Amino acid sequence: MSLLQSDPCVTASALQAACLLKGLAHRTRILILCRILNEEVSAGDLAAYTCLRPSVLSAHLARLVELSLVTMRRVGQLILYRVASPVIEPMLRALSAVYALRQTSVLR
Repeated sequence: MSLLQSDPCVTASALQAACLLKGLAHRTRILILCRILNEEVSAGDLAAYTCLRPSVLSAHLARLVELSLVTMRRVGQLILYRVASPVIEPMLRALSAVYALRQTSVLR
């Protein structure tokens, strides 16, 4: 019997890691996560930051929310996004160390 079959904790951890990596599997989502790492940011500000059409940005944000990496809250007509997962910061720091990401000052 393999380790994956015998230990449900390993299987659950592998699933969590896969979800995180899915969230990081697109350049735009990495940029979004860098931007919202330390503060809530509106959808409009994210659109200006990424230079994406609203529909494209919305699809990326929906994916991050679906994977529980980002949360959103509505304040009137404003929608604010922030990082929800505590593993995002160390993961972005690791990527920064390997690939020298310097998109925002939060990674310096």
